[in-house]
Amino acid sequence: MIVAENITFKHILRGVSISIPDHGVTGLVGPNGSGKTTLLRCLFGALKISGGKVEINGKDLNSYRPRELAGEIAVVAQDSGEPPQISVAEIVRLGNIASGGQNDEIIYDSLARLGMEDRATSYLNQLSGGERQRVMIARGFAQAPRHLLFDEPTNHLDIRYQLEVLHEISKYPRSVTVVLHDLNFALQYCDYVYLLAEGEIVAAGEPKEVFQPEILEPVYDVRVTMRDGILRFERKK
Repeated sequence: MIVAENITFKHILRGVSISIPDHGVTGLVGPNGSGKTTLLRCLFGALKISGGKVEINGKDLNSYRPRELAGEIAVVAQDSGEPPQISVAEIVRLGNIASGGQNDEIIYDSLARLGMEDRATSYLNQLSGGERQRVMIARGFAQAPRHLLFDEPTNHLDIRYQLEVLHEISKYPRSVTVVLHDLNFALQYCDYVYLLAEGEIVAAGEPKEVFQPEILEPVYDVRVTMRDGILRFERKK
């Protein structure tokens, strides 16, 4: 379990506490600038928190060695930062190596889950933005950590691959934490959500409990209705 207690980061996060279990899909949702990505980055140490603490399995995040942490957490960020002239298979292999393995079957199975097995020998600079995103997700699967963290995994994807990626993420047998802008995707694929606004948690629970008009309307400044299990939004007149 990942537990963040009363964490702060500059002026962006203000006393945020969350618990991420070892199974299921946890969503971080909220308007632009609410602190979703900052919170995610604090959970794996990419940002040094100003106050509070983050623990993984009861152990302080800062006490983990890199190889040990790689077995606990893998991150799929919006900007991979990978060199362009590296093959798709080698990128995914890096994930498997990070957690102490080097298994070709896992590498190609991870690519196949994202429909990218035919591009294994292609270079990163030969791929579209959506294809690169799917490769980075495959690398996360190949790392096979206890916790997979995603920052907007549907970015750059057309609707078909948005649905396929979220379907594969939801089937991950351990824990997934995902930053999402689309509340209907969160409603469909998340088991639990934290709603952020202005650096604070304003609601937490199952999506159907959190995504109520009286909760969402003041956060997003829109009118919200639920029809046939789908959230609908209208501009306030």
